Amino acid sequence: MIHPFFIIPLSAEPSAFEMQSGATKKELRSLQTSSKNLETIITELQNKVISLDQSQDGVKSLFEGQSLKIKNLLDASASQENSIKSLSSVQDTHSNTLKQQSDLLTLLKDRIDKNQKAIEGLNKKVDDITELIGHINSDLMAQLELIKKNLEIPTTPTSTSNTSKISNVKKQTTPKESKTSNTDTFKKDGSKQKTIFIEAEELYKKGKLKEAKERFEWLVEMNYRPANSLYLLGEIAYKQKNYQQAVVFYKKSALENDKANYMPILLWHTAWAFRYSKDLPNYEKFLDSLIYLYPNSEQGQKAKDIRKKTKDKNEHRNK
Repeated sequence: MIHPFFIIPLSAEPSAFEMQSGATKKELRSLQTSSKNLETIITELQNKVISLDQSQDGVKSLFEGQSLKIKNLLDASASQENSIKSLSSVQDTHSNTLKQQSDLLTLLKDRIDKNQKAIEGLNKKVDDITELIGHINSDLMAQLELIKKNLEIPTTPTSTSNTSKISNVKKQTTPKESKTSNTDTFKKDGSKQKTIFIEAEELYKKGKLKEAKERFEWLVEMNYRPANSLYLLGEIAYKQKNYQQAVVFYKKSALENDKANYMPILLWHTAWAFRYSKDLPNYEKFLDSLIYLYPNSEQGQKAKDIRKKTKDKNEHRNK
């Protein structure tokens, strides 16, 4: 915009003021030209100022845009830094987990090695026990065979009456003896063997040993449940303190069935029958057999206590 001061009419006549100052037309023209040049310069300056203002606005916008980009980059960098920290933490956790698992595997390997050695030791013990059982079974079979051959021979020297009773065990269960007692009603009908067995058990429980004995002997003769009948005949003899005869019946019963549920009691009473007969070696032998074969039974536990007390007593005596 041109200042009003610079606007000078070109075609006007010089004023009196101009004439008085002595300015000529030439000079006026020169002033007009200068004024125009000055106006042009001012216009150019104004355009440059406007251009500079526009450039400044553009630079400001560019700066603001760049600042926003920088801020976004900084935010992205911070987010990435947090992600890196998180990943580093996860990696540390995984590293610790792997270390723990490695330690656990090492521990398990050591345990497996120890267990393997323990298993090898147990296998050796099992082999030793198997060998021992084989020897025991061989000894037991030999003893059973010897017992079977010598059932008529008394275990220890006794009075003539006891020897006679033991040697006549088979005679007590022969048809000849049954023939002398055919008047007994239970012998008339052989089809009622089960009923007679139950009746004999009841008589035994009630303490009527003589009547029970007659029925069990008849049942042995009839070959009805011989193992049970012989066992109960042994129990009757044991109650009557006829210990050698009881041992004979017990041995016969064991030969018939050595897996019966009453075997712990049979071995226990056999041991004590020998004890009462002053046969201490057989007494101790049967206690040991009871401990070995039926360690968890009531009689097995009692046998353990007796053997332990005997051992402690002997150790105390040797001190």
